[in-house]
Amino acid sequence: MVCEWPGVQGRQARSEVGADVIDLTDDLTAALASPKVQEELRRTVTSALRAELRALPTGGDRLVDADEAAEVLGMTGGAVRKAAARGTIPAERVGRRLRFRLSTLLSRGRSR
Repeated sequence: MVCEWPGVQGRQARSEVGADVIDLTDDLTAALASPKVQEELRRTVTSALRAELRALPTGGDRLVDADEAAEVLGMTGGAVRKAAARGTIPAERVGRRLRFRLSTLLSRGRSR
């Protein structure tokens, strides 16, 4: 695997207990401090999460709370609640609580 993060390329492997190991702890910690790397990591994880959720069986559409909806949409829970109050994001009331259909959230994509 080729790593394209700044400062990580070209590291030499060292042998430990018969296995080649590359210690990148310091380099990865420094790279993760970069906003550019954080954004790329967020996009990669979000994309993988959406792909996994789409692959789930469609036996029923799951309802999620505002915090879970926020994770899917890349927003804060408060922003999701406000958007639902404005009617920007479709929501349902279950008792006194707001719930969001996961399929609707996934089809909307990230709204930020």
